[in-house]
Amino acid sequence: MLILSLFPGLGRSAFPALTIIYSRVRSFFTLSRKLSDEFFSKLDVVSIFGKFLKTIQQEPFLSEKTYVWDIFIRIFHWGLTVCLAGAWLSVEQGWMDWHQTFGLAALGLIIFRVLWGVAGPAYARFSHFIRSPKATLVYARDLLSGRESHYLSHNPLGALAVLGLLGLVGFQVVSGLFATDDVLFEGPLFPMVSYDTSLLLTELHEISFNVLLGIVGLHILAVLFHQFVKKESLLQGMVTGNKKPGQYVDAAVNKKARAPVWAGLLSVALAAGAVALLISL
Repeated sequence: MLILSLFPGLGRSAFPALTIIYSRVRSFFTLSRKLSDEFFSKLDVVSIFGKFLKTIQQEPFLSEKTYVWDIFIRIFHWGLTVCLAGAWLSVEQGWMDWHQTFGLAALGLIIFRVLWGVAGPAYARFSHFIRSPKATLVYARDLLSGRESHYLSHNPLGALAVLGLLGLVGFQVVSGLFATDDVLFEGPLFPMVSYDTSLLLTELHEISFNVLLGIVGLHILAVLFHQFVKKESLLQGMVTGNKKPGQYVDAAVNKKARAPVWAGLLSVALAAGAVALLISL
């Protein structure tokens, strides 16, 4: 009802789309157990996650803390991680209905992040962590020489990674809406473009995903470098919301690190409504 009140134009045409999303989200928790069993049976990653959790639970990081990332940012981060992993696994297994579901969920998360980047708390706002090209180059130079400044939010190079990931995931999702496999699957907006255009977008969808994998890989390597070499509490921050205290360039806005819960819920409702409206066209 909240979404319908915010988007009166949705009307009855949006109910099928909302019903599909709701039913697939409900069944996701049943399927997730099967996926996790299959995933962990093939990859020996338990020990790696164990080391991460051990690092996260270190007492100095939890007893002395500086609040940075609000709950909505953390849900967005890990939710997008699940969506990307689910989209990859589902397409590899040929589960195209689930592939579409993960893609639509990722679209909702991207829309939410854009809204939260404008109306969210200080550290989540684009205006806070996006730096000028000159400042970014200076930071890169200082990083190479070991004299870089430290940030509670994203550092200048991390900001570029955030923008790149948001842009690529956004393109992935939008191009997928018009894609076709020429056999069984067609995106929900496939009828709105010509067949040749759909084939072009499908090819770009596949190519851009490989680029996305490369950026995700670089992002993971950068996180591990800052976590274990530079001794920055990036993992702790994205799990608990807190980072260890220290000398940070952007520490002055710490008291503005939280935003009203209603603002976050409103952003979530707007993002969900936008996705429902889009796929009901």
